[in-house]
Amino acid sequence: MRRGGQSDPRNKALMKMFNLIGVGERAGSGVPELFSVWAHEDWIEPTIEEQFDPDRTILTMQFLKKTARKKARENTLKQYEMILSMMSPEEWYQATDFMDVLQIKERRIQVLLKELLQNGKIIDNGKIKGRKYKRLNLQFIDFSSFMQIFPVCK
Repeated sequence: MRRGGQSDPRNKALMKMFNLIGVGERAGSGVPELFSVWAHEDWIEPTIEEQFDPDRTILTMQFLKKTARKKARENTLKQYEMILSMMSPEEWYQATDFMDVLQIKERRIQVLLKELLQNGKIIDNGKIKGRKYKRLNLQFIDFSSFMQIFPVCK
């Protein structure tokens, strides 16, 4: 399918209408052309998923630069480092305590704190309302392990 060269329209009636108005060639070049545009724009390559019974093809296209994902990862690592470096093992902190320094919204800080909690870097007080967090007294924090656990930031 990705190589092209074979026209196999999913909706033949729609293809016929396109032909009547002079759009579409039935050359089978649509999918390869799509991939070349994505490569030219340096967007994340589309993914093709084929399902059977019923037959369907799902093409997922992201309008996101490849470099944006790497930059987002680096930014997330930096945010983890900043949160942990601001925390003292003796004090409890709320998500709002980090807003001014990190310059991000409280919801994003809550997500970061949840990930740090799941990774065993911090603990919480167990409350839903007024939740507070405390850094564990770790000698060495390896931030490279975060990207294996949390590969894509939101």
